[in-house]
Amino acid sequence: MKKGPLNLDEAVEWRGLWWLPDDPDKKVPGFLRYDGEGNISLSLIGAFEDDITSNLASGGDGVPRG
Repeated sequence: MKKGPLNLDEAVEWRGLWWLPDDPDKKVPGFLRYDGEGNISLSLIGAFEDDITSNLASGGDGVPRG
């Protein structure tokens, strides 16, 4: 990422640690992306919850711990 003024006509990506306002000690890594057309997305590597429910390949539900 280049330094200097932000050009809103260009796509840009920031990586960093993200948190919810009510729990600033729980930080999750991820990417904030701006596409140059006014759209913003945040992709997190992990989640803010301690337990994540997911669908397993076999069709069952699992709750990873850790």
